[in-house]
Amino acid sequence: MERITHKIHAQRQAREEWRVETPEQLSEGIIEEAKELLGAIQLGLPAIEVVGEIGDVLWLALGLCAEIGVDPHYAVEMKLLRNSVKYPDSFLSNGWDREKAMELSKSQYENAGGDKNFYDWYTKIFPLELDTQQPTHEQQPPTVVYSSQEK
Repeated sequence: MERITHKIHAQRQAREEWRVETPEQLSEGIIEEAKELLGAIQLGLPAIEVVGEIGDVLWLALGLCAEIGVDPHYAVEMKLLRNSVKYPDSFLSNGWDREKAMELSKSQYENAGGDKNFYDWYTKIFPLELDTQQPTHEQQPPTVVYSSQEK
């Protein structure tokens, strides 16, 4: 990933119009490219065209990471862990209707402090300013107690 991010940064620096893109412009570009990706999927375009649109979204997202100094591994590892805290497998595989389980899981996550609590915990263990630190997740995430009485 680091090699790809470096190549994106080098490509952006080689073209003046890409060099001056702001984080806001990159974010808007991600939205536009995501719309094109959705359109390609909805229209049933050939897989190679869908892959091209995925590449556009990733190119911009990784460019944004480089622009604002966020290690993409850090962002993805954090997202994976947040999903496992917000929607734990044991809660979602307990025999409830999947939609109901997702709704209740998210509700209890929010009642336990939601993203703010999670981000506070995460950045204490994996400080954001340390771009080279890769989370190992050996430390335990904040616990959200899920009530079985809501079944």
